[in-house]
Amino acid sequence: MKDKLEVLVRVDLECVSARIEVVGLVSARNVTALFNLAKRASSIITGLEVVLDLGGARVTPGALEQLTQSAASCHLPASLESMQTDCRLVIVPPMEVAFTSATSQAA
Repeated sequence: MKDKLEVLVRVDLECVSARIEVVGLVSARNVTALFNLAKRASSIITGLEVVLDLGGARVTPGALEQLTQSAASCHLPASLESMQTDCRLVIVPPMEVAFTSATSQAA
């Protein structure tokens, strides 16, 4: 599997949802890019559901926690969005949680 992050963004014709399909390694270094894509997708129309499909990706525990927290709170991180507008983020779980060498040593 590639470590390079690749994404494909699809918006349905009825503008009910947008799907961001992710391949590669999602980590603390690049999770902000996914949040930025989610922000742009959710700005298309108010109430748009943004599905972040991590089924083809490996995700580090820290990045997965950040994504899960945003989905649960219906808000993107404050560092990206000071006004904290709603974002209907839905996470499709990754096929694999990627443990880095630092994470493995701590366990």
